[in-house]
Amino acid sequence: MEATGLQPAFAEYMGIRSDRYLLISLLGSGAIAGLAGGMAILGITHAYETGFSPQYGFLGITVALIGRLQPIGIVLAALLYSSLIEGATVMQSTSDVPFALVFVLQGILILLITSRRFGEK
Repeated sequence: MEATGLQPAFAEYMGIRSDRYLLISLLGSGAIAGLAGGMAILGITHAYETGFSPQYGFLGITVALIGRLQPIGIVLAALLYSSLIEGATVMQSTSDVPFALVFVLQGILILLITSRRFGEK
């Protein structure tokens, strides 16, 4: 699956049907996301609420980008993000620091990491 994601033409040349693995990964990730959303609705509130999703998907993509799509990097990036969000909550309750400052820091982190990534050859 990794070979078809990184180089679909090479995978086809080696005899691997890349379109099949693309479909399997697409359906698998959609099923996992659906199960997670269903568990959040059925397990917590037992009813659908408008705006129940706190945008975990976008946060996950950001954490994966900062972690450079490596398991250890993703864990470290998730720890960084969780400490940023928790620290912002504490700072907002104890002083006059706005919570939006965390979003500014997240944006700066994303710009720095992705600019470095695309600058490498």
